[in-house]
Amino acid sequence: MKNLFNIDAELYEVYSQIENNGGEMTTDLEAALEISEAERLTKGEGYVYVIKQLKSQSELLKAEAKRLLEIAKQYENSADKLADRLLDSVITHGQIKTAFVTISSRKSKSVHLTDEKLLPAEFLRIKTEPNKTAIKEALESGLEVQGALIVENYSLNIR
Repeated sequence: MKNLFNIDAELYEVYSQIENNGGEMTTDLEAALEISEAERLTKGEGYVYVIKQLKSQSELLKAEAKRLLEIAKQYENSADKLADRLLDSVITHGQIKTAFVTISSRKSKSVHLTDEKLLPAEFLRIKTEPNKTAIKEALESGLEVQGALIVENYSLNIR
């Protein structure tokens, strides 16, 4: 069975032969064109079926991954709650030391922001990023923008 690449190659060969004949179609070329085009249509439908199956499987796996992530989050939350209880006990009553484990606490400092809008400018980082919409408009209007160009892309449309 031919793959889409081979079918496309056959079609290009037929187109090339038609061009070499000055655009004149022979019965052999017409038959080859019809056969290759029919094979391409059949193969295209097959590809769509496989694409839909793969996307369906992908959606099922994404849903299962989401479910598993939720379960993992529950385990993580339970572990965090137990760790908080253990920390409270160690802070209140001191370290726990056994033959297998030593549990203690240590102090650290971190900055807690109550309202970022009130911070002076000297304590803010400013992030800059390209404005792609403005760049595209400038390029399309004929302006030259160094470091940017418009690239045409194609996407598959299946209905």
